This record gives sequence, structure tokens and C-alpha cells, in this order.
Amino acid sequence: MINITDYFKENVENNDYYNYYFSVLKYDNIKDYIYYDDKQLIEEFKELLCTLNDKNITLRLQDKFILICFYLQNNDYKVKQFPKLFERPDSKKSLPEFIYKDIQNYIIKKYKYINNVTWKERRELINSLEIIKERYFVSEEIDTIIKNISTRNAAFYNMEQNEKLECICNVIENLLKKDGKFKKYMYSNHLDIINDEKIRKYRNNLECFRHSTQEALEERKLYNDFEKDMLIRFGIFIIETIHIKQQNYF
Repeated sequence: MINITDYFKENVENNDYYNYYFSVLKYDNIKDYIYYDDKQLIEEFKELLCTLNDKNITLRLQDKFILICFYLQNNDYKVKQFPKLFERPDSKKSLPEFIYKDIQNYIIKKYKYINNVTWKERRELINSLEIIKERYFVSEEIDTIIKNISTRNAAFYNMEQNEKLECICNVIENLLKKDGKFKKYMYSNHLDIINDEKIRKYRNNLECFRHSTQEALEERKLYNDFEKDMLIRFGIFIIETIHIKQQNYF
């Protein structure tokens, strides 16, 4: 069982953004919100968003929103469509802005919508939100590319470490290789953390995860789980950076 009120009191840290709410939450007005498991909590979160409007966003519901956001953020959850929602929520500002502005803009952009977004469409999007527990979170755009490249149409969070590394290598090639040649970009604004030469070397190091020869299998064994973890994190940074560069170029 999960009591998110107690969880907040016991786990919020002094240097955490959420610590601001430790003193401002109206605990006298907050009942003990108890859920059977994370799945039920996520369902409750979506139901909360679906039922809110400009007339019923009360202080109690604002506080409940913060408690749920803290629990999900602290347990490595993110909303795939809105990956920064849990990082710095503002109960008075971000809650109504998310319900009205952010959801509306998402629908307009994704579906090239030109009409007014109805409440029915907002609720449909809220119910379809993918709230994912993932240490290696990638943007929705990159996850779509990954699914298209994956031989089993898999989402990134559903892959094991070796498959993640194989997929990252394939995504880098997909993003950069055009007409048989690798496109080069200027990455100077990233303090030389990455450049074309470093990306090339990174891809070469991952080649063993793309092949099933005995030599490749033996080479994979040279990497321990910690090293794979670092390679995955760096790989995500590379592909997200390349994707942003391409959006700016075209």
C-alpha cells in the first residue's frame, strides 16, 4: 500500500525543489491518500486531470497534484508526452496551464489541429498519457524513431541493456547517414563533450552489440553493467543532441 501523504513527509529533502511545499501544503485539509500500487496511483492521477476545470481546482486538489507528482518523480516516472511535468510542478500555475495550455498545444502540434480543442479531446489525450518508469528516458520523437528502427517495434524502455546499445548505434546511423555518407554538424555549443570524431569512436565501440559473431560476443563481455549504463546515458545524450541539431538545420 502507498500513502503518498506520508511518503512526501518522509522523503522530501531540504535541497529538493519539492521542499518548498513541505511548509505550504495544507496538511489539515489533506486526507491520507492511499493506493494499492503504482498502477492505481497513475490511474487516479489521470482521473484527477480529467475531472478538473477552472471552477473546481481547489487547494485540496492542488495539494493532491503535488503529492502525486512528487511520488512519481521520486520513483523515476516520467510522462512520455510531457517529460518535464514532474520535475518542477507549480500547483497554482502549472496545473491549470497543463490542463488548458500544454495539452491543447500538444494536440494542435501533433495532429495539426486547427479547430478549438474540446474537453472530450483533452480527456482522450489524458487517458492515453504514457507514464513510464525508466532510468534512461528518451523524448517522444526519439522513441518513435527507435520503434521504427527496432526489428520488433519495441519501445526503448522495454529493451535490455545490450539491445539498448545496439539500438542507439542504429539510431545514430539512421540520423546521420545520408546517401552513404555521414552528415557532420558543429557541436561547439556542447563544450566539446561531443564532436564528429567522438561520435565515430562511440559507434565503433558499440559495433559488437550489433553483431552475433563469436568475436562480437566475446567483446561484449568486456563491458560490465556499470560501463553499459554509462554508454547508454551518453548515447541518449548524443542522439538527442543530433536530433535537436537537425531540427535547427531544417
